[in-house]
Amino acid sequence: MRTLSASSEGQNIDPTRPLVVSAADVPDAHFIPMHHHPRGQLLYAISGAMRVRVGASGWLVSPRSGVWVPCDMPHQVEAGAGVSYRSVFVNPVIAQAIPHRGPISIDALTREIILEAATFGAHYRPDSAESRLIEVLHDRLRRVSAAALPIPLPGDARTRRICNALLAHPADNRNLETWGHLVGASARTIARLFVRETGMTFSAWVRHMRLSLALDRLIQGDSVTTVALDLGYASPSAFCAMFRRMLGSSPGRYFS
Repeated sequence: MRTLSASSEGQNIDPTRPLVVSAADVPDAHFIPMHHHPRGQLLYAISGAMRVRVGASGWLVSPRSGVWVPCDMPHQVEAGAGVSYRSVFVNPVIAQAIPHRGPISIDALTREIILEAATFGAHYRPDSAESRLIEVLHDRLRRVSAAALPIPLPGDARTRRICNALLAHPADNRNLETWGHLVGASARTIARLFVRETGMTFSAWVRHMRLSLALDRLIQGDSVTTVALDLGYASPSAFCAMFRRMLGSSPGRYFS
């Protein structure tokens, strides 16, 4: 995994360009170590997924959501091969108006504005068509809501190893005793760490993770049957029962 430097745009406070969107399309897996900058930053994966740690908290970022990093907040980024993501750098005065820290929902309109703004980046003039698009993006960011079903990632190395393995192979149905033996801790210790570091029990985290990944794939057009079997469910009906229990409707009705 390559180690990359953070973008310089986070350091550049330019009152004539209050928001700047930059693009990162990196073919290789890479890591940007803990750093901070005076601009706030929205990190948004447009394809693939990446792991973002903000202060003591960490999340998986997928195309349904972004992570808002407040000004001067230490954060790091880990992305797999082939991930494409966009960063919206926001001047401090404007950043104060963004209501949520951590995972936020990215709707279709905001996504398209971010993609378009990334094509010109910092190269726009005041009172231009590009600056007016930036004003619309500013307005959208002031109205963001907390992401539905964010996937929290633990800081403890043992539980993080389990989470990474499950994210790579979400159909893995090993129990806590087996996982504990693999990472060198008792099932009781792992269970306690999951609650402390993610706010969920191990089984709840697995259900939450699978549902979140399922939403990503169903949005992209994958069939319910393929998603259900890939995520470790015995049948599509078992997956639909879980979906209905957690979200209150079937997958078809939810997306209609």
